[in-house]
Amino acid sequence: MLSSLPSLGALTAAARDMAGEDLDGRDELHFALLRLATAEEDARWAILHLLHPALARIARLYSDTWDHDEASSLVVSAALDRTVRYPHGLRRPAAVIVRWVRRAMGKEAKRYCGRHRALGPIGVLDEAIALPAVPSRSAADELLDLVGQAVRAGALDAPRARLVILHRILSVPTSDVAEEKGYPASTIRQRRSRAEAALAIVANGRVA
Repeated sequence: MLSSLPSLGALTAAARDMAGEDLDGRDELHFALLRLATAEEDARWAILHLLHPALARIARLYSDTWDHDEASSLVVSAALDRTVRYPHGLRRPAAVIVRWVRRAMGKEAKRYCGRHRALGPIGVLDEAIALPAVPSRSAADELLDLVGQAVRAGALDAPRARLVILHRILSVPTSDVAEEKGYPASTIRQRRSRAEAALAIVANGRVA
């Protein structure tokens, strides 16, 4: 099915089907990409491209909670997570992913606004990556466990694991990390997004 579309433009037109003329055909294109997305990065980015208008609107809704780049990064991470863990029995995958991202962003914003910045110094990150699993873990502990698993499996290296922990658990601004590392903030966001995509794949395998 995908091979019959000669270009990204043709895929975009067919998969978005803005006129709503062939919703089932549109779904089949989405399902074909979702099947590939568990193993192929290009398929994951193609889905993000197709959903970009809706995802961009969600990011703008949270511009009063994070700056636009931070909100966009969170939206991309949530969309990638749902993409690699999509329950394939559900129809209208584009709408399902967008609704899931909207809910995930609402929950993340609520956690962010109520979070205290008292989770310990950044210097303990190397030890945090290797923390063992313990019963009744918090969301932060769950994430640390997943990051540690990804590092041990070779799916994530320590520098990128550190980026995830700095952002997701310690709430360190991307601009601060960029200044420390001497890179543009956009580079840090891109590296973190790729790290979170790798984590989503590891989480998918663990749940399965």
